[in-house]
Amino acid sequence: MNFRDVLKALALYPGEAPDARIFGDEIGGLVKAVGAGVKHVAPGDRVLGLAVFGLATQTLARGGDIRRIPSGLSFEEASTIPVVFMTAWHALVNVARMRKGESILVHAGAGGVGMAAIQIAHHLGAEVIASAGSHTKRALLETLGVKHVIDSRRGDFAEAVMELTNRRGVDVVLNALAAEAIPMGLSCLSEFGRFIEIGKRDIYQNSRIPLWNLRRNASFHVVAMDAVFSGDESLTRDMLGEIAELVEKRALTPLPFRSFAACRVDAAFRLMASGKHIGKVVVSFPEAFVPRQGEPLPPAFAIQPDGCYLITGAFGGFGKVLAQWLVKSGAKHLVLSSRSGASTPEAQAFVKSLENAGTEVRVVRADAGSEKDINALLAEVSAGKQPLRGVFHLAMVIDDAPLAALNRDRLRSVITPKAYGAWLLHKGTAHLKLDCFVMFSSVSSIFGNPAQGNYGAANSFLDSLAHHRHALGLPALTMNWGVLGGAGYVARNERVAEFLAKQGTYELSPGEVVSLLESSLAAGNTQVVAIRVDWAKWEAILPQRAGQSVARAHPLFSRRTGGWGPDQRLAP
Repeated sequence: MNFRDVLKALALYPGEAPDARIFGDEIGGLVKAVGAGVKHVAPGDRVLGLAVFGLATQTLARGGDIRRIPSGLSFEEASTIPVVFMTAWHALVNVARMRKGESILVHAGAGGVGMAAIQIAHHLGAEVIASAGSHTKRALLETLGVKHVIDSRRGDFAEAVMELTNRRGVDVVLNALAAEAIPMGLSCLSEFGRFIEIGKRDIYQNSRIPLWNLRRNASFHVVAMDAVFSGDESLTRDMLGEIAELVEKRALTPLPFRSFAACRVDAAFRLMASGKHIGKVVVSFPEAFVPRQGEPLPPAFAIQPDGCYLITGAFGGFGKVLAQWLVKSGAKHLVLSSRSGASTPEAQAFVKSLENAGTEVRVVRADAGSEKDINALLAEVSAGKQPLRGVFHLAMVIDDAPLAALNRDRLRSVITPKAYGAWLLHKGTAHLKLDCFVMFSSVSSIFGNPAQGNYGAANSFLDSLAHHRHALGLPALTMNWGVLGGAGYVARNERVAEFLAKQGTYELSPGEVVSLLESSLAAGNTQVVAIRVDWAKWEAILPQRAGQSVARAHPLFSRRTGGWGPDQRLAP
């Protein structure tokens, strides 16, 4: 991405510009097809370059605007090269005609073009003075070998440049700043100096510039790369070729970048608009997000009508939601277990509704934390004619208290049914050919919750058990839920719901829960975090959590992991 993409999205980009409605200029990807006159690349080649509507899974490009990716570079690294390095090359080499021993002032040195210009200036043997607007960015520039770094937000940066050059001034100014920064930059020019303007705001606002500072044979040049890119193809081909060769020789290197999956393009735009990024912002298309032409949609998770499905904690709020989803998905045989069984008229009516839908329902009273009860439960399941195909472990007990107030009994009462119960179910079914083994965990094991040390510990065990089963080649999915609304524990406890809302966490509806669960099963994930959260409230109410490595995302945040390595994806 480039900053002009942000300006276009905000309707601040000049409407008369030829690329006003085109997002994405530079790409890294695979060639799908070539025209008859294209000989330097072939289908299947890994390439970088310029493209029309580059912010897409497939796009078109002129042959001269594409080159093979230098060896050893990823697609993301390659995509940081074309626009910024071609802009800097054209400005410094083609327009400014920089020579060895000259000096240059690079404004916004920690931006994409700025960092590329610094590399090219060093390659040409020039002395660099660079500006940046924050301490972090100025420190970065020093690590890049810039000897003189100044604060671009200082009102007297021009005086600082003159002091650094013994009042001589610099030979070249590469400017992307607006308004008063332009005449200040002009005052920094030496005799025969060249001022290269790559910004657009003052150009399209027809701003006036003072000519006094140009009196000593200085010159003012406008570099509009949109016109360069859409103009002479041989010019872009030659520039891209020279840059690619220098990258291949490691004389130039790709820029640092932050990559966003395509489904989080909104976060990419927000980061770039804030100006807090360093280097480039890249929108990538991980394998999971790239639809293949003609590829059928992945099948939904299949519920087998000739199999049996076991639910523990079945008569809690979401045990019922889960049972209804299984029946709707085609399940004909359910075993519903809880400590009290169907002991209430409401529970009995629920069982009757499932039976009226054509499903055989067996209710087994069992304490999930009792080895004897779990063995009896699994024996009851085995006694049926249908093989057990899925386990859904929802059993839980909540007993919140500060850690200092927890004794052995209070720890055992919470950890045993959830953690030990899951372990007993794992041991008792490890020899069976299950399609799924689902455990309802909580974000308390990820972020922690006040006064829920016992509950968080139990859920952490579920998360670890899921990865243990995965390592053994057994199916497993742990769902780290946020606030479950409509039918869960929070929905039945108004004060808890109010407390969670104050800290910025809100309910997921039963429909959303089922949808996330089904898609996670279909994707074969091992661990999924799903939470609806207002991050501003989260940080304001619980500032100690602001220091944790928590991704900012859409109000519905999901982190999925498969196996031992995290594969981070964000739910739309």
